[in-house]
Amino acid sequence: MKFKILTIMPFLLVATMAFAQDAPKLPVDVSGVIFGSYYVNLSDVDARQNTPNKGKHGYDLERVWLNFQKSLGDNWSMRVTTDIVQGTAEATGTPRGIPFIRWAAVEYKDSFGDIGARAQFGIMDHPIDGLLNRLAGMRWLSRTQLDLNGMQNSADLGALVEFNFFKLATLNLSLLNGEGFGTIRQANEPYSGKEFNGLLSITPIEQLYINLFYTYEKFDKGSADSFFGGGIAWSDKLYKAGVNVTLTDDDVKRAQNANALFVDGWVNVGFKDLIGLPFTLNGRVGYIARDDDTVGDTTTFAVGPGYQFNSNVQFALWGTYSKTGDTDADMAVSLKTEIRF
Repeated sequence: MKFKILTIMPFLLVATMAFAQDAPKLPVDVSGVIFGSYYVNLSDVDARQNTPNKGKHGYDLERVWLNFQKSLGDNWSMRVTTDIVQGTAEATGTPRGIPFIRWAAVEYKDSFGDIGARAQFGIMDHPIDGLLNRLAGMRWLSRTQLDLNGMQNSADLGALVEFNFFKLATLNLSLLNGEGFGTIRQANEPYSGKEFNGLLSITPIEQLYINLFYTYEKFDKGSADSFFGGGIAWSDKLYKAGVNVTLTDDDVKRAQNANALFVDGWVNVGFKDLIGLPFTLNGRVGYIARDDDTVGDTTTFAVGPGYQFNSNVQFALWGTYSKTGDTDADMAVSLKTEIRF
């Protein structure tokens, strides 16, 4: 019952805001995002549990984000985002079925001639994951490969500084806990280490992005892991397309991903300016080449048409295929939706 109440809260909030246009302005700007789907599994066997799986179906409320933003005067602002993840409770990782804080950060922005500067402190988007999600415009359909395979968290507690040089290059440096927003610890508990990230994004022409990044994480027991990579992407109103390649070292968070090559590609086309109707075509491909023969390589493929009613509501029929090594392939089809308010 508690979870049902929590999941309908965003819908109640939307209705309240819609019928309260004449109400006094709130002291903070409130917005939100809902990711939902109706899911049908097409696999004969669940590859992870070796149990019958074909035909399993149902509604899924993947994420509910509520954003609270406020200007704090010249150059300063703050944002707090609450999150709800559907599913059963887990011993570790992201809390499920209950609200928690995904983002709680203070930001400072300024410019010095043709050089822009930005600084953040708090719980915030992971710089690499955040950039790839913005370029692809497909977070409501799929997560980035690095996030999905446990290479990095989509958000974390820490600090960053960023410099934009003549609108041609952006350098982002961050120092994070490396534990993720789902396992933020209390002040009197030890931390597992620190994660340093460097991200350079070059824009030689408008809408074209060439990205290079490096991550190094030091654990409290003395071990460390790192990975580096880069990619190229085009992102505008008509279409978004790109590919990202990542190489890992021999001691990463998940042993099966040691000395691995990750390839993540995407395309997102909007047809409104071409044919006058807001149809979309979305696709994502991925490949992981591993040294670990006991796990094997992984191939993923997802594609589907969509329809964007307006800037706040869109749907897509999303078919997915994933196969690792000699295991049976996981296949599913979903009716995905994104609602913004």
